[in-house]
Amino acid sequence: AESRRWAEAFEVNPKGQVEVKLSGTGLDDAALCLWCEWARPELVKRGAVREFSDRSGWGLARRALILNFSENSIGDEGVKALVTMLTEQVQGVCIRMLFLHKNKLGPASAETLATLIEKLGSSSNRGKNDYRFGAPEELHLSDNRLGKDGIVRILEAAANCGEGSRWPAYPIRIGAKVRPFWLRCENNDRGPGHYQDFINEILPRLEEIRKRNRWRSSVPLVCPEARSNGCTTARCVKQQDQDAPFVHLMCRN
Repeated sequence: AESRRWAEAFEVNPKGQVEVKLSGTGLDDAALCLWCEWARPELVKRGAVREFSDRSGWGLARRALILNFSENSIGDEGVKALVTMLTEQVQGVCIRMLFLHKNKLGPASAETLATLIEKLGSSSNRGKNDYRFGAPEELHLSDNRLGKDGIVRILEAAANCGEGSRWPAYPIRIGAKVRPFWLRCENNDRGPGHYQDFINEILPRLEEIRKRNRWRSSVPLVCPEARSNGCTTARCVKQQDQDAPFVHLMCRN
């Protein structure tokens, strides 16, 4: 019964992306661990793992993934199983969106998700006019318990994503289009204080990471509370031509 329900949750959308729709289905850690075991051959069948490599031995799958596990009871162990599957048990994963909001994620999950960003951000496949990475383009984590340090860890991983490459993974570049990483972390036990104070506190560390990688930018690194500023997932009001903040960050308490 579970495998049939899981199979029905898989679909290829009109854009050719593989979607997994398991929001609000009662998944806990044990169920997500079982799903990860079941899903590996399904990802192969649906083209969501790498089937070829470029000359350097790297390459992404032909279909991007949208994973929606929001509004469940998933905790740190479930996230660990998911990230292990995506980074170690299959290859070439390219995540378009990952929804984990309204679950039971703690600080350990933040470390695990930072690892996901770092590992998928190291697998790139360069086309003629773009430089693409497998790391998530959108990560939805609101209404969990990541804590201040957990949010900082994810931001540091995103700022460093693509280390060793000419271009960073974030902002995302596809052809002539550029857009920031969309990161939602509202209501995550960040602690007292205005969100702008939090950003001002962590900004020197993020700037240091970008400088170390020789990634220069003429626009702010972080665009806060993007939705209220008029930004969208596809474009930032602060971007200039091919330069954009590396992250749209939403982190109000």
